[in-house]
Amino acid sequence: MKRLPRNGENLLRMRRNGLRPDELVLASLVGSLGYCNYTLYSDPGMVCDWSMLAGLEVELVASTAVPLAAVLRALADIASSVPASMSLAYLEGARVDCGRSRFILESINPNAGRMVFDWWPLQANDPTKILTPDSTHLAQRLWRELGGALPAPCDAALHRLKLMVEKEVRRGRNNSGQY
Repeated sequence: MKRLPRNGENLLRMRRNGLRPDELVLASLVGSLGYCNYTLYSDPGMVCDWSMLAGLEVELVASTAVPLAAVLRALADIASSVPASMSLAYLEGARVDCGRSRFILESINPNAGRMVFDWWPLQANDPTKILTPDSTHLAQRLWRELGGALPAPCDAALHRLKLMVEKEVRRGRNNSGQY
């Protein structure tokens, strides 16, 4: 079983009572931050249960001292909880919007499906800052990691859909003797 990040139990308790933070939730891999946002803390490389972030706006905060593999693992783990949106910010200045959640169908039945995190890493659109080459490079790096270190849930959903359709076709053949 995965551990909750520090301060995660408090957020989980809030969510169970139907409450949620009003603003962006920060997930820090670098310790204390000087912001008033609700913040969760994790050590780099620690595998955490981020399920309490489902449906929330989240920003993972790291620094260049944190190994990229640990940042990618944290991004993948947070994305598996399906936050409403997620961004990655480095203390040194680079910032990337990683994507948003959306509903996808998983079967031929239009009422069946689930929420997934849809990766779409782009430079953060912040009008107060000029786009930096570091942000561009970071966004390109995240694109290269999709399907590898970063899971691509749409690919998995399409694979499941293919298996479900094949099963339905086999069932149709067995019931009608045709096809």
